[in-house]
Amino acid sequence: MFIYKYINKFSRNRNNFTKKVENLMFTEKWIKKSEHFQKNAKNCFLDNLYDLACFSAQQAIEFFLKGIIIYLTGHKPYIHSLNNLIQEIISLGFQIPQNIIESINSLEEHYMQARYPDSRLNDYTKNEAENAIKNMEVVLNFLNKFYEQIKKAK
Repeated sequence: MFIYKYINKFSRNRNNFTKKVENLMFTEKWIKKSEHFQKNAKNCFLDNLYDLACFSAQQAIEFFLKGIIIYLTGHKPYIHSLNNLIQEIISLGFQIPQNIIESINSLEEHYMQARYPDSRLNDYTKNEAENAIKNMEVVLNFLNKFYEQIKKAK
């Protein structure tokens, strides 16, 4: 009986450890993909592809947020709304500064508008792309620090 309890306890701990390692691996993949979108946003801006720069800025944040949620919960959210993703992190008991929420809100529209040519009346401008990249950098700077803090705490 004692041996069974010991083995069962070890097995449960091993499963928890395995899940944490898997979550970390998947999180790192999502963050790496976020970095690709960040680079793409900047490259598209330099090539005057302002719609793609804005879309990539939005995607960089979406992928990083999903990576953090995977790390914290073990599940991948099947949503694209940055507002919903940040609200999921807040619902886990974390506080997010208002300026970060505002930057996230400003990127929200680019998921749809930048993808579909008939979703807006005017083409994207250089100013819009500059603002999207600036907001992306503000949010990513915060998320990188946030992620490092929660890794240390876990």
